Amino acid sequence: MTTAALRSATLSARAALAALLVLFLLLAFLAPLIAPQNVLDPAAIDVLDAETVPGWAHWFGTDMQGRDMLSAILYGLRISIAVALVAMIMSCILGSLLGAAAGAFGGWTDAIVMRAADLQLAFPALLTALLIEGVIAAATGGRPDAFGFWTVAFSIGLTYWAQYARAVRAAAIAESTKDYVLAARMSGMSTWRLLTRELLPNVAVPLAPIAAVNFACAIMAEATLSFLGIGLQPSHPSLGTLLRLGNDAALSLPWILAFPAAVLAILTVSANLFGDEISRGTSQ
Repeated sequence: MTTAALRSATLSARAALAALLVLFLLLAFLAPLIAPQNVLDPAAIDVLDAETVPGWAHWFGTDMQGRDMLSAILYGLRISIAVALVAMIMSCILGSLLGAAAGAFGGWTDAIVMRAADLQLAFPALLTALLIEGVIAAATGGRPDAFGFWTVAFSIGLTYWAQYARAVRAAAIAESTKDYVLAARMSGMSTWRLLTRELLPNVAVPLAPIAAVNFACAIMAEATLSFLGIGLQPSHPSLGTLLRLGNDAALSLPWILAFPAAVLAILTVSANLFGDEISRGTSQ
Protein backbone atom coordinates (compact mmCIF):
# COMPACT_ATOMS: atom_id res chain seq x y z
CA MET A 1 0.00 0.00 0.00
CA THR A 2 1.36 3.40 -0.97
CA THR A 3 1.83 6.23 1.50
CA ALA A 4 -1.04 8.19 -0.04
CA ALA A 5 -3.38 5.21 0.15
CA LEU A 6 -2.39 4.52 3.75
CA ARG A 7 -2.98 8.15 4.68
CA SER A 8 -6.37 8.07 2.96
CA ALA A 9 -7.35 4.89 4.81
CA THR A 10 -6.28 6.44 8.11
CA LEU A 11 -8.34 9.55 7.49
CA SER A 12 -11.33 7.40 6.53
CA ALA A 13 -10.99 5.39 9.74
CA ARG A 14 -10.82 8.56 11.83
CA ALA A 15 -13.86 9.98 10.06
CA ALA A 16 -15.84 6.78 10.59
CA LEU A 17 -14.99 6.64 14.28
CA ALA A 18 -15.79 10.33 14.72
CA ALA A 19 -19.11 9.84 12.93
CA LEU A 20 -19.96 6.90 15.17
CA LEU A 21 -19.23 8.93 18.31
CA VAL A 22 -21.26 11.86 17.00
CA LEU A 23 -24.12 9.45 16.29
CA PHE A 24 -24.06 8.21 19.89
CA LEU A 25 -23.97 11.78 21.16
CA LEU A 26 -26.93 12.74 18.97
CA LEU A 27 -28.93 9.70 20.07
CA ALA A 28 -28.23 10.57 23.71
CA PHE A 29 -29.09 14.25 23.27
CA LEU A 30 -32.27 13.54 21.30
CA ALA A 31 -33.44 10.63 23.46
CA PRO A 32 -36.56 12.43 24.81
CA LEU A 33 -37.61 13.22 21.23
CA ILE A 34 -36.91 9.93 19.44
CA ALA A 35 -37.52 7.34 22.18
CA PRO A 36 -40.83 5.50 21.66
CA GLN A 37 -41.53 5.64 25.40
CA ASN A 38 -40.62 7.98 28.25
CA VAL A 39 -39.13 5.45 30.64
CA LEU A 40 -38.76 8.14 33.33
CA ASP A 41 -42.54 8.56 33.49
CA PRO A 42 -44.24 5.67 35.36
CA ALA A 43 -47.55 6.55 33.73
CA ALA A 44 -46.10 5.79 30.29
CA ILE A 45 -45.15 2.22 31.26
CA ASP A 46 -47.70 -0.59 30.79
CA VAL A 47 -46.99 -3.61 32.99
CA LEU A 48 -49.13 -5.72 30.65
CA ASP A 49 -46.33 -5.39 28.07
CA ALA A 50 -43.74 -6.81 30.46
CA GLU A 51 -41.26 -9.37 29.11
CA THR A 52 -42.30 -8.90 25.48
CA VAL A 53 -39.85 -10.44 23.02
CA PRO A 54 -38.25 -8.18 20.38
CA GLY A 55 -40.62 -7.50 17.50
CA TRP A 56 -42.40 -4.80 15.54
CA ALA A 57 -44.15 -3.37 18.60
CA HIS A 58 -40.93 -3.22 20.64
CA TRP A 59 -37.79 -3.57 18.52
CA PHE A 60 -35.59 -4.46 21.50
CA GLY A 61 -38.36 -6.06 23.56
CA THR A 62 -39.44 -4.98 27.04
CA ASP A 63 -38.13 -5.68 30.53
CA MET A 64 -39.80 -7.10 33.63
CA GLN A 65 -41.49 -3.76 34.36
CA GLY A 66 -42.86 -3.27 30.87
CA ARG A 67 -40.30 -0.64 29.83
CA ASP A 68 -39.47 -0.50 26.14
CA MET A 69 -35.80 -1.55 25.95
CA LEU A 70 -34.99 0.66 22.99
CA SER A 71 -36.25 3.67 24.94
CA ALA A 72 -34.45 2.55 28.09
CA ILE A 73 -31.17 2.20 26.16
CA LEU A 74 -31.54 5.67 24.61
CA TYR A 75 -32.19 7.23 28.01
CA GLY A 76 -29.43 5.09 29.53
CA LEU A 77 -27.03 6.22 26.83
CA ARG A 78 -27.97 9.82 27.66
CA ILE A 79 -27.21 9.42 31.36
CA SER A 80 -24.02 7.40 30.86
CA ILE A 81 -22.59 9.86 28.34
CA ALA A 82 -23.54 12.81 30.58
CA VAL A 83 -21.74 11.22 33.55
CA ALA A 84 -18.68 10.49 31.41
CA LEU A 85 -18.56 14.03 29.97
CA VAL A 86 -18.84 15.68 33.39
CA ALA A 87 -16.20 13.36 34.84
CA MET A 88 -13.88 13.91 31.85
CA ILE A 89 -14.19 17.69 32.03
CA MET A 90 -13.55 17.65 35.78
CA SER A 91 -10.48 15.44 35.38
CA CYS A 92 -9.16 17.56 32.52
CA ILE A 93 -9.52 20.87 34.37
CA LEU A 94 -8.08 19.60 37.64
CA GLY A 95 -5.21 17.67 36.04
CA SER A 96 -4.35 20.46 33.63
CA LEU A 97 -4.15 23.12 36.34
CA LEU A 98 -2.05 20.93 38.62
CA GLY A 99 0.22 19.80 35.80
CA ALA A 100 0.74 23.34 34.53
CA ALA A 101 1.57 24.55 38.05
CA ALA A 102 4.01 21.68 38.58
CA GLY A 103 5.78 22.27 35.28
CA ALA A 104 5.90 26.05 35.53
CA PHE A 105 7.04 26.47 39.12
CA GLY A 106 8.90 23.23 39.89
CA GLY A 107 10.34 22.77 43.36
CA TRP A 108 7.94 21.73 46.09
CA THR A 109 4.94 22.33 43.85
CA ASP A 110 6.24 19.85 41.30
CA ALA A 111 7.22 17.32 43.96
CA ILE A 112 3.86 17.39 45.72
CA VAL A 113 1.77 17.21 42.53
CA MET A 114 3.83 14.41 41.00
CA ARG A 115 3.90 12.33 44.17
CA ALA A 116 0.12 12.71 44.42
CA ALA A 117 -0.17 11.65 40.76
CA ASP A 118 2.07 8.63 41.37
CA LEU A 119 -0.06 7.66 44.36
CA GLN A 120 -3.22 8.04 42.29
CA LEU A 121 -1.85 5.89 39.46
CA ALA A 122 -0.67 3.21 41.92
CA PHE A 123 -4.28 2.26 42.68
CA PRO A 124 -6.70 0.78 40.14
CA ALA A 125 -9.12 3.39 38.83
CA LEU A 126 -12.20 1.46 39.93
CA LEU A 127 -10.84 1.01 43.45
CA THR A 128 -10.19 4.75 43.68
CA ALA A 129 -13.73 5.53 42.52
CA LEU A 130 -15.12 3.08 45.07
CA LEU A 131 -13.08 4.73 47.83
CA ILE A 132 -14.24 8.23 46.87
CA GLU A 133 -17.84 7.09 46.65
CA GLY A 134 -17.52 5.48 50.08
CA VAL A 135 -16.26 8.75 51.53
CA ILE A 136 -19.21 10.59 49.97
CA ALA A 137 -21.57 7.93 51.31
CA ALA A 138 -20.20 8.42 54.83
CA ALA A 139 -20.53 12.19 54.49
CA THR A 140 -24.16 11.89 53.39
CA GLY A 141 -25.21 9.55 56.16
CA GLY A 142 -24.80 6.29 54.29
CA ARG A 143 -26.87 7.38 51.30
CA PRO A 144 -24.52 7.74 48.30
CA ASP A 145 -27.56 8.15 46.05
CA ALA A 146 -28.46 11.38 47.84
CA PHE A 147 -26.81 13.30 45.01
CA GLY A 148 -27.10 10.48 42.45
CA PHE A 149 -25.67 11.65 39.15
CA TRP A 150 -23.23 14.15 40.67
CA THR A 151 -21.89 11.67 43.21
CA VAL A 152 -20.93 9.19 40.49
CA ALA A 153 -19.54 11.88 38.16
CA PHE A 154 -17.47 13.42 40.96
CA SER A 155 -16.12 10.04 42.07
CA ILE A 156 -15.04 9.13 38.54
CA GLY A 157 -13.75 12.63 37.80
CA LEU A 158 -11.30 12.51 40.71
CA THR A 159 -9.96 9.20 39.45
CA TYR A 160 -8.41 10.18 36.11
CA TRP A 161 -6.78 13.59 36.74
CA ALA A 162 -3.24 12.19 37.04
CA GLN A 163 -2.92 11.36 33.32
CA TYR A 164 -3.70 14.96 32.39
CA ALA A 165 -1.35 16.31 35.06
CA ARG A 166 1.64 14.30 33.84
CA ALA A 167 1.05 15.18 30.18
CA VAL A 168 0.57 18.88 30.87
CA ARG A 169 3.55 19.00 33.24
CA ALA A 170 5.87 17.62 30.56
CA ALA A 171 4.64 20.19 28.05
CA ALA A 172 4.71 23.01 30.60
CA ILE A 173 8.37 22.32 31.47
CA ALA A 174 9.27 22.78 27.82
CA GLU A 175 7.16 25.95 27.53
CA SER A 176 8.22 27.57 30.81
CA THR A 177 11.67 28.48 29.48
CA LYS A 178 10.35 30.26 26.38
CA ASP A 179 10.44 33.99 26.01
CA TYR A 180 6.71 34.67 26.29
CA VAL A 181 6.54 32.96 29.70
CA LEU A 182 9.64 34.77 30.97
CA ALA A 183 8.22 38.07 29.73
CA ALA A 184 4.90 37.37 31.49
CA ARG A 185 6.71 36.68 34.75
CA MET A 186 8.84 39.81 34.48
CA SER A 187 5.74 41.91 33.82
CA GLY A 188 4.33 40.85 37.18
CA MET A 189 1.50 38.72 35.80
CA SER A 190 -0.35 36.80 38.51
CA THR A 191 0.11 33.05 38.89
CA TRP A 192 -3.48 32.31 37.88
CA ARG A 193 -3.31 34.41 34.71
CA LEU A 194 0.07 32.92 33.80
CA LEU A 195 -1.34 29.39 34.04
CA THR A 196 -4.69 29.98 32.36
CA ARG A 197 -3.80 32.56 29.68
CA GLU A 198 -0.22 31.73 28.76
CA LEU A 199 0.68 28.13 29.57
CA LEU A 200 -2.53 26.09 29.27
CA PRO A 201 -3.49 27.24 25.73
CA ASN A 202 -0.03 26.20 24.53
CA VAL A 203 0.11 22.79 26.24
CA ALA A 204 -3.41 21.59 25.34
CA VAL A 205 -2.36 19.51 22.31
CA PRO A 206 -1.70 16.22 24.18
CA LEU A 207 -5.01 16.45 26.05
CA ALA A 208 -7.29 15.41 23.16
CA PRO A 209 -6.26 11.73 22.94
CA ILE A 210 -6.19 11.44 26.74
CA ALA A 211 -9.70 12.92 26.93
CA ALA A 212 -11.05 10.52 24.29
CA VAL A 213 -9.65 7.46 26.05
CA ASN A 214 -10.71 8.69 29.49
CA PHE A 215 -14.20 9.32 28.14
CA ALA A 216 -14.44 5.61 27.35
CA CYS A 217 -12.92 4.70 30.73
CA ALA A 218 -15.44 6.93 32.51
CA ILE A 219 -18.34 5.22 30.74
CA MET A 220 -16.99 1.81 31.76
CA ALA A 221 -16.43 3.02 35.33
CA GLU A 222 -20.02 4.27 35.59
CA ALA A 223 -21.32 1.01 34.14
CA THR A 224 -19.23 -1.01 36.61
CA LEU A 225 -20.28 1.02 39.64
CA SER A 226 -23.95 0.89 38.66
CA PHE A 227 -23.73 -2.82 37.85
CA LEU A 228 -22.34 -3.42 41.35
CA GLY A 229 -25.25 -1.46 42.82
CA ILE A 230 -23.19 1.41 44.22
CA GLY A 231 -23.48 3.83 41.32
CA LEU A 232 -26.67 5.17 39.84
CA GLN A 233 -29.86 3.64 41.15
CA PRO A 234 -32.36 1.63 39.01
CA SER A 235 -34.59 4.71 38.77
CA HIS A 236 -31.84 6.23 36.58
CA PRO A 237 -31.62 3.92 33.53
CA SER A 238 -27.94 4.25 32.71
CA LEU A 239 -26.26 1.52 30.71
CA GLY A 240 -24.82 0.15 33.96
CA THR A 241 -28.17 -0.13 35.71
CA LEU A 242 -29.68 -1.77 32.62
CA LEU A 243 -26.89 -4.35 32.65
CA ARG A 244 -27.52 -4.97 36.34
CA LEU A 245 -31.22 -5.60 35.73
CA GLY A 246 -30.50 -7.70 32.65
CA ASN A 247 -28.02 -9.86 34.53
CA ASP A 248 -30.78 -10.95 36.93
CA ALA A 249 -32.81 -12.31 34.00
CA ALA A 250 -30.05 -13.24 31.56
CA LEU A 251 -31.32 -16.78 31.00
CA SER A 252 -35.06 -16.15 30.73
CA LEU A 253 -34.94 -12.71 29.05
CA PRO A 254 -31.56 -12.56 27.26
CA TRP A 255 -32.39 -9.46 25.19
CA ILE A 256 -32.54 -7.32 28.35
CA LEU A 257 -28.82 -7.96 28.85
CA ALA A 258 -27.66 -8.39 25.24
CA PHE A 259 -28.76 -5.07 23.75
CA PRO A 260 -27.39 -2.74 26.48
CA ALA A 261 -24.15 -4.75 26.55
CA ALA A 262 -23.76 -4.42 22.78
CA VAL A 263 -24.34 -0.64 22.89
CA LEU A 264 -21.86 -0.26 25.75
CA ALA A 265 -19.23 -2.33 23.93
CA ILE A 266 -19.59 -0.43 20.64
CA LEU A 267 -19.50 2.95 22.39
CA THR A 268 -16.39 2.25 24.47
CA VAL A 269 -14.48 0.54 21.66
CA SER A 270 -15.20 3.37 19.22
CA ALA A 271 -14.14 5.99 21.79
CA ASN A 272 -10.91 4.11 22.54
CA LEU A 273 -10.07 3.65 18.86
CA PHE A 274 -10.85 7.30 18.18
CA GLY A 275 -8.49 8.28 20.98
CA ASP A 276 -5.78 6.08 19.49
CA GLU A 277 -6.26 7.68 16.08
CA ILE A 278 -6.03 11.18 17.56
CA SER A 279 -2.87 10.17 19.42
CA ARG A 280 -1.28 8.93 16.21
CA GLY A 281 -2.32 12.10 14.42
CA THR A 282 -0.80 14.41 17.04
CA SER A 283 2.44 12.42 17.15
CA GLN A 284 3.00 12.69 13.40
